[in-house]
Amino acid sequence: TGAAASLRLLEDGSFTLAAAPSSAGGADEGAFASAAATILGVPARRVVPAAVDTDSAPFEVGDHAPAFFAAGRAVERAAELARDKIREVGARLLDVDPGTAELENGALRSAEGRTVSFAEIGTSALRAGQPLVATAAPSAASTPASDAAVFAEVEVDTETGVVRVLGLTAVLAGGPFDDPRPAEGQVEGALAVALERALSARVPFDTHGAPITPSLRGWPLVAAGDVPPVSVTFLANGEPSTRFGAVAVGEAAGRAAIVAIASAIAHATGGTVRSLPLDPGAVLDLQTG
Repeated sequence: TGAAASLRLLEDGSFTLAAAPSSAGGADEGAFASAAATILGVPARRVVPAAVDTDSAPFEVGDHAPAFFAAGRAVERAAELARDKIREVGARLLDVDPGTAELENGALRSAEGRTVSFAEIGTSALRAGQPLVATAAPSAASTPASDAAVFAEVEVDTETGVVRVLGLTAVLAGGPFDDPRPAEGQVEGALAVALERALSARVPFDTHGAPITPSLRGWPLVAAGDVPPVSVTFLANGEPSTRFGAVAVGEAAGRAAIVAIASAIAHATGGTVRSLPLDPGAVLDLQTG
């Protein structure tokens, strides 16, 4: 798992941020811009996510949750590098030691109180033929493992093979969060997807290797009414591993939930689960096998 991000200071003192494109939509871009702005000490509106596609964006590899985490780390590091470069270029304009100057409200301030704005710094760097750009790509080793435990309660009709999942409880290592609701929502969505993968989702192929269900028209989608009551709890594990307490949670909870549902069905039927999905026919086979 890995990712990269790049920040560029423009002549007007704003920044463009290029990070790996995300399947999660604009919420990722907003979170990345806000994180970079916090480190740079500017309003979030001064960091503008660049319009990129998979040809022009920095790379991102791996499952989405850890890759998204890695992209966040890349944004943090790029912002820190940009901050250092701003201090270096601005200190030359102020003719002071970079170690004695501080970033403050979109400007660099010397110990004597003299200031040079980010706009002036960006313009100076561009005129010198060296646009102020900072790029970072933290190693995959910097992405910590995600820990999750999921418990499932199921009801199995032994005559029809129909399974009802009565409840899912997830406990994950993460936080503390200033606002846990986005992370809780991410986990709740992963649990719903796990329900579909465990009980109904399959991709059948014909004898020529073509998918029989090539669209969502015939796909056994799980609706909101099919999702049982869910409970999500985060256990803080010491200090957050990142400045903003970010943690990869989606895949860890989703995969653990699939195993929990399958194990509960196996316990109810006395069979051994060897494949998914556990539709009624597969559940009846568990009882006879």
